[in-house]
Amino acid sequence: MEQGFEQFEEKINELQNFSHGLMGMAGGFVDIALSPFESLFEKDEGGEELYKKLTKEELFEMVHTLNNDIIPLCKEASYKEGIKKAKKFIKLFNKELDT
Repeated sequence: MEQGFEQFEEKINELQNFSHGLMGMAGGFVDIALSPFESLFEKDEGGEELYKKLTKEELFEMVHTLNNDIIPLCKEASYKEGIKKAKKFIKLFNKELDT
């Protein structure tokens, strides 16, 4: 009986490890979704960040996408780092919208 319990416990541990691996992959997928936004913070030849050249409409669309698509994706994946990045981007985009 104890041998059966040990096998059962071993299978549970394997499933937990597999689950943790999937969660790590989910964070990687969210990073892929965030990468186009990150590229907007690169600087042009004049040293100005690219997002500052976006129109108000484009900035609004970026904020909308982050709020309605990216942050929920991060929450679903329990990816706190992605949520922090998205909120930072939103803050900077909103600051630019206010200028």
